[in-house]
Amino acid sequence: MSDNIVYIVLPQTTESSFPFQRSSILKIVQNARRLLSRPVLASLGGVAPIDGLGESRINAELVLSELVRNVTEGRIQADSDDIVADDDSIGSRLYLRQMVSALTTSGQLPGAHAIKIAEYDERNGKSFGKTIHAYLSCGGNAIDAAKQLDVHVNTIRYRLTRVERLFGVDLTDPETRLLVWLELWAKHN
Repeated sequence: MSDNIVYIVLPQTTESSFPFQRSSILKIVQNARRLLSRPVLASLGGVAPIDGLGESRINAELVLSELVRNVTEGRIQADSDDIVADDDSIGSRLYLRQMVSALTTSGQLPGAHAIKIAEYDERNGKSFGKTIHAYLSCGGNAIDAAKQLDVHVNTIRYRLTRVERLFGVDLTDPETRLLVWLELWAKHN
């Protein structure tokens, strides 16, 4: 045990043993939660030989940090069976965070678009960054973005008509949308 984290090393004999081990860990977590009367989460690191346990532990800690974030942000309920996670079950958000971390470390993020939008918003008291991020996160659906931001859909549509003129960003281009979304996602996550 270290920093309120308990590490357990399990034998991995076959692929079929993984579901059994996951369900066993879930039962342990559920009992610990009941006994401690507080949230308990668990993550499983990758399968590794004994000399690779350090990498497996780091992987488990990355999954755990994303799992905590998901619970904190309400994407996963603390009393659900999803409180035991691994790389596959946590989804693309973990991989995205790792990519963003590597790109940030190499100086490629937050990116020119995100910086330009943030500077404009700060200088003018606007929220184009949040609007564009919500719009792109909602798959280009202005109605869903408006609901997410709790504004009228026409507000979203009006702001979007000004994006290219203000920032030189063409939101009709798929690669540009992806790049801008990644930059804004990195800034907010």
